[in-house]
Amino acid sequence: MRRIICAVLLSLLAAGADAQAPTVRTGTTEVLVDVVVRDKKSKIVRDLKPEEIQVLEDGDPQTIRHFELFEGRAPGDDTGPASAAASAAALAHATPAAQAPLVRTLREATVVSVVVGSLNPEGRKSARDAVRDFIKNELRPNTFVGVFAWTYTGMQTLQGYTNDGARISEAMERVVKWTGLRKIDDADLVPDTVESATPPARTAPGPAAEIESMLATHWMEEYLDAYDASMRELLAIRGLAQAQAQLPGRKLVFLFAGGLIVHPDTVEVLKSAISAANRSNVTIYSVDTVRDIGQNLEAGRRLLAAAANSSMATQTAAINGGNRAVTPDQVVMFENAESSIRADERGNLRVLAESTGGASLPVQDLREPFRRAMEEARTHYELTYSPARSENDGRFRKIAVKVVRPGVKVFARSGYYALPLLHGEEIYPFEMATLQAINATPAPQQLDFHSDVLRFRPGSQRSQLSFACQVPVRGLSVAEDKDWAKVHVSITALIKDAQGQVVDKLSKDLPYAVPRAKADELRRGVVSFTKPFRLPPGRYSVETAAVDRDSARAGVLRSVLVVSPAPNGLAASDLVLVRRVDPAEEPHPAADPLLARGGKVVPEVSGVVDRALPGDLIFYGVGYPPLPVQKTLRATLEILSDGQPIMRSPETDVPVEANSAAPFLASMPRAKLQPGHYEAVLTLRYGDQSARSETTFVVETGESTAKQPQ
Repeated sequence: MRRIICAVLLSLLAAGADAQAPTVRTGTTEVLVDVVVRDKKSKIVRDLKPEEIQVLEDGDPQTIRHFELFEGRAPGDDTGPASAAASAAALAHATPAAQAPLVRTLREATVVSVVVGSLNPEGRKSARDAVRDFIKNELRPNTFVGVFAWTYTGMQTLQGYTNDGARISEAMERVVKWTGLRKIDDADLVPDTVESATPPARTAPGPAAEIESMLATHWMEEYLDAYDASMRELLAIRGLAQAQAQLPGRKLVFLFAGGLIVHPDTVEVLKSAISAANRSNVTIYSVDTVRDIGQNLEAGRRLLAAAANSSMATQTAAINGGNRAVTPDQVVMFENAESSIRADERGNLRVLAESTGGASLPVQDLREPFRRAMEEARTHYELTYSPARSENDGRFRKIAVKVVRPGVKVFARSGYYALPLLHGEEIYPFEMATLQAINATPAPQQLDFHSDVLRFRPGSQRSQLSFACQVPVRGLSVAEDKDWAKVHVSITALIKDAQGQVVDKLSKDLPYAVPRAKADELRRGVVSFTKPFRLPPGRYSVETAAVDRDSARAGVLRSVLVVSPAPNGLAASDLVLVRRVDPAEEPHPAADPLLARGGKVVPEVSGVVDRALPGDLIFYGVGYPPLPVQKTLRATLEILSDGQPIMRSPETDVPVEANSAAPFLASMPRAKLQPGHYEAVLTLRYGDQSARSETTFVVETGESTAKQPQ
């Protein structure tokens, strides 16, 4: 096992009780490196002296602060499974004063995560057989194994960490039949038969239960950040690594998969997943379950085909005209065409494994690779140093470990990404610029943009909200080459409670491109970003930064957010001025309140509408009748000028959907509105109950709100 941990200090210190811009301090304080040294016969060297070893970071020699050989207990040192079970039972009833034995026990444990992802039928059988051999040859009393299914929706636990070989084997039988796995098409193989998996068995008290409890709270929040299939896969791996940061033992991940999706706009997330594994001392071994290169070639063809289809769709949209958005596929099609080589999904897995100190293993015979991996996990040198460069700039720091003794081979992790933490969580590299903008004094105002938090379903514990942001392209740098016009903006919003603590972070990196012939239309557009989230009732502050990645110009907005408790009866969401309604993409997050009857509502956050554009003015709101729903919900929309109604829709029945929400979309002819200030009021009625929601907007004539890329 080769590992490195980067201990990072990131503190948010308020300058005073009324401070608006806390100071961010980041610095790498210590790096821990696991080193394995083997002789000419491939046996581990156990008598290395500190003076025989040298560590370099980016070519610069480092001063070693600590150096020792760590040797896990050999099988003969254990008294057997019965003794291990008795020890686990004793630990389960330990008093607070007896926590040291628990820590020592976990320090001696080897934690192994078996993760089964995208497989063809042959790969499923190979994964099951490999784990059976592992149980037979490598499962010791201080080895704890968890089994997970790596699915489109995240990481699903099939078996919590256990030392019971029968339970591990049974979980593998279920995981290879898991219906939610991403299947690899293979025309030469018979389609696999799948079944639904049963819930995992409960873990008995003891070290295994301690391991499982430490991981249990780290899953769901990660998956809410998923942008697409690539993001979901990468965040699942990152979440697994981050969850294991609390464990003091040695940690290995055996990842069975035919590939890892990495698109150009998720490369930074791959770096973040690697960095999280490095910090958490997690070494990943990818097990390639596809024996030929057809999948890689097909993946490349898919990306090139996507680029071609996006180009065709862009041309069609240009011919048809109108206010149609350029889709995410279209805005990155130049990257798809130029970077289709990144579609080597098996190569992406190899990068993930080797960057965390592991390796890509062939599925044909895993007995010796597994033995070697476990040997290195149990026996290795640990050394630490304080890097001369302590700043976290998001760059990769290359580590080289050299031994002066002749005839030996050194195995160590190749380096780490210098990324800071925010409340113990990895940040994305692009977030460094936005967080620096948020914490700058005075706050930068070089880039104009608009943001808002829209309130939807109220709850007694947590209410449903949606963050919305839009950046006018006229304020961004537009890079043009002979074929493309491109913009690139990063957005981050920090939600802080009344004590100034960050309770949520919403962010996205947004690269856009259109054919150069449409550069003028791009300049008249906006870059949009929406993100659902939830908060308990209370008073919050919202700090949002947008950064132009090409010019480094930044802007910061700060606002107050009050989340009210849920009413006893009928409730209404905020009334949303709609920029457009897009077809909803599949799969889509069920918790997104901006999804309405098969469409995705894109808000007009600026509150300004262009009278000259075609089409009606659209408003969106949602009613939430009390349960059980027994009556019809009815809605009316009014437009007021100077407090006087000038337009009114007829009262309309609003169907209540299966989630007990009644989404309401209403349109008004914008051409009938003269330039000026207006108020829109949505009134909902449910029996003798009523609820009201309103918003203000401005009508202008011009190009300020013309066409948009998203």
